[in-house]
Amino acid sequence: EMVIANLLPETAYSITVAAYTMKGDGARSKPKVVVTKGAVLGRPTLSVQQTPEGSLLARWEPPASAAEDQVLGYRLQFGRDDAAPPATLEFPASDHHYMATGVHKGATYVFRLAARGHSGLGEEVAAILSVPEDAPRGHPQILEAAGNASAGTVLLRWLPPVPAERNGAIVKYTVAVREAGAPGPARETELAAAAEPGAENVLTLRGLKPDTAYDLQVRAHTRRGPGPFSPPVRYRTFLRDQVSPKNFKVKMIMKTAVLLSWEFPDNYNSPTPYKIQYNGLTLDVDGRTTKKLITRLKPHTFYNFVLTNRGSSLGGLQQTVTAWTAFNVLTGKPSLAPKPDADGFIVVYLPDGQSPVPVQSYFIVMVPLRKSRGGQFLSPLGSPEDMDLEELIQDISRLQRRSLRHSRQLEVPRPYIAARFSMLPPAFRPGDQKQYGGFDNRGLEPGHRYVLFVLAVLQKSEPTFAASPFSDPFQLDNPDPQPIVDGEEGLIWVIGPVLAVVFIICIVIAILLYKNKPDSKRKDSEPRTKCLLNNADLAPHHPKDPVEMRRINFQTPGIVGSDYINANYVDGYRRQNAYIATQGPLPETFGDFWRMVWEQRSATIVMMTRLEEKSRIKCDQYWPNRGAETYGFIQVTLLDTIELATFCVRTFSLHKRAPCGMRRKSNESTRLTTLSGSPPLGQQKAYIATQGPLAETTEDFWRMLWENNSTIVVMLTKLREMGREKCHQYWPAERSARYQYFVVDPMAEYNMPQYILREFKVTDAR
Repeated sequence: EMVIANLLPETAYSITVAAYTMKGDGARSKPKVVVTKGAVLGRPTLSVQQTPEGSLLARWEPPASAAEDQVLGYRLQFGRDDAAPPATLEFPASDHHYMATGVHKGATYVFRLAARGHSGLGEEVAAILSVPEDAPRGHPQILEAAGNASAGTVLLRWLPPVPAERNGAIVKYTVAVREAGAPGPARETELAAAAEPGAENVLTLRGLKPDTAYDLQVRAHTRRGPGPFSPPVRYRTFLRDQVSPKNFKVKMIMKTAVLLSWEFPDNYNSPTPYKIQYNGLTLDVDGRTTKKLITRLKPHTFYNFVLTNRGSSLGGLQQTVTAWTAFNVLTGKPSLAPKPDADGFIVVYLPDGQSPVPVQSYFIVMVPLRKSRGGQFLSPLGSPEDMDLEELIQDISRLQRRSLRHSRQLEVPRPYIAARFSMLPPAFRPGDQKQYGGFDNRGLEPGHRYVLFVLAVLQKSEPTFAASPFSDPFQLDNPDPQPIVDGEEGLIWVIGPVLAVVFIICIVIAILLYKNKPDSKRKDSEPRTKCLLNNADLAPHHPKDPVEMRRINFQTPGIVGSDYINANYVDGYRRQNAYIATQGPLPETFGDFWRMVWEQRSATIVMMTRLEEKSRIKCDQYWPNRGAETYGFIQVTLLDTIELATFCVRTFSLHKRAPCGMRRKSNESTRLTTLSGSPPLGQQKAYIATQGPLAETTEDFWRMLWENNSTIVVMLTKLREMGREKCHQYWPAERSARYQYFVVDPMAEYNMPQYILREFKVTDAR
């Protein structure tokens, strides 16, 4: 190929190619006619000046080297240098000026002009003009006024005026504080502006009176002077012993009730009253209870709950949560059969369990009725959702069941779960002493009266439940017992001592048989459980000593006290002494720990705590960070480290400095839990940073979340900002969507003041 230069623009050329040798030229090819493109236009002449009215006038002339018919038009781009994108305008060849209005004072504007010819846009020329500053025209925007650590301080946060009203660079702010209703001038405090334009500003006001209302105002300054004050924001400081509640949340949702909870420090004991506001209603609560059951709500209704210490907007203690109550399901009442069945059990017909939303499980809840002082049973009041069901919910989540013995020891009978079903059966027999879904249907006690209701657990992102009405009371028939005659009473006094003597004789025989058992069989049945009482005083520094009959026994000849380590055996499933439970070793017991690992042939170590938790050292590091270290007679070498999302796997090689020269490997799996958004123990690869996906990479994005077990996505931008698209919407809005192999279902959306929280369910469809 060949590049032919120095051709004329917009000219047709005929090109032929021929080959030649030493003998001469060959035949020429057919001619190829090529027309060159037109010449690119040069830079036009551009000038910008400010008019007396404050507008910007741009004037231009065509390129000097261009002919009159070569210019077809002009393209003008202009805007502030600190904002994007600039405005773009197209003009015909006959226009030579443009007037830009709505100019911001104190801003720098950039104008770019290019002439358009037959071959496209030509070279671009730029002109820059700075508009003189002036005092701000607008006021700052106060974001929040909230209580700080003490009663006499307020944390104030605000944003600068909008760009159109700044009239220049903001250099400082003035904060005016005035006691509400007090005469005289306000107390003013100056603060330098944040280094980044448009950034948030924060100031802590000190020296305020406790439990006092203040009016707060802020104004901005440029180099030309101050602007107007913002509208006053009224804030009331805390009481001296007042503490702000934390973690205000919805703990449980039902059809007609919602359980709210909050947290205070452990030493909090202030009688300061709090109020919960919702839908125009106000409830007084004692903050020390840390929870409140809101009843008499409507099914499937949105509620906004506000927790405040005063029930008004004067304080900075307001916290808000929202909730949708559950659907109106299980509206029917459980009904009793007219008579018991053939086995003598009471039969209860259950209501229809159909629901517009998926139901995870149905629970049959038995409620023993209390007796009044006159011996009459008290009927339950209201609905089951008016009861405090938190303890029952904990039983559901943990699958813990009280034993019959424990329930009889309770002075006040409490509700309990008798059965769990995935599909609600048409009828149920209370007290048949069978097990349903991991819960015991206890036998009914004679003389006690019961009611029951059905509790449904709905499949939603928040713990949501729905309860049926109470059934009618029922009880077992309890005929009057026959009186004991004198002869039978005397017989009982004879049989009782005889049974006691027989029981004691059986115990003595069992002890004698155990002592006569051969030593070898006893050792086989109790491996490594030798009782070593001579070293019970060797662990004054161990807060949790193991049970002596289960303690590990190993001894090094010639070392006094070497038969003791603070560890004991734990049985596994159908396997005795399957595990070893021990505390994290101290520096002086590292050698004993690794010797125990070697001698007990332990191949896996599971560490249940971090080295440091809540600024307290929980365990010393007993493994090498790199290379090899020797602990007593054991040399530990780090072979490999695998950092995973929630734990870390390290592979070691152990070598005992002994003639045997035996080597083995041991894996350590450390379970780490991220708290407060900080990676624990300097954990690597705890977060993933990525750009917002494009439309064609959305499937890859969801696959990345699935494969890396990422359950939280923090999006730092909106879909559109300042009129520009910042990110493609990669989540479904109203109905489920499929991204390659993964089906994403939108579950809930919460519009918070500062952010939007969305919850999704992701299913692998393969």
